[in-house]
Amino acid sequence: MTFRKKRGRLGEVAVGDEYVVHMPAPWNGPVRVVHRDATSFRFATLAGHLEAGQIEFSAHDTGRGVAFRIETWSRPRDRPSALVFDVLRVGKEVQLHMWTHFCLRAGDLSGGRVTDEVRVRTRRASWPPRVGGGTGARAGEGTAG
Repeated sequence: MTFRKKRGRLGEVAVGDEYVVHMPAPWNGPVRVVHRDATSFRFATLAGHLEAGQIEFSAHDTGRGVAFRIETWSRPRDRPSALVFDVLRVGKEVQLHMWTHFCLRAGDLSGGRVTDEVRVRTRRASWPPRVGGGTGARAGEGTAG
């Protein structure tokens, strides 16, 4: 998986920057930075992404090292995406392996080492999204210690 910046200054991550996340699958994910602080940044999906939602990357000191976390709030964008994620479960399986690899690679790139397992927890909601107040969100998280 690679992130290709489409809008914004190279070498920094700022609110409003846009990227295309190239994945080892027939779908790439356009995203925009909607939040950034000293320990995290959050992407929101754009038109053309298989999911509708947000994903946040964060890190914090645990006293034993740095914990890296990826948390998503998303749902399939449309019925074909719901088929890929919820019925065939191909999208979910690809994401599991992709984010596990991403967490392990983040440990390598930081110059540290992953000392704990990558844990994934997914809470699911169905497609179509609820009308009148519900987000229809599916949240998952992966952490590497």
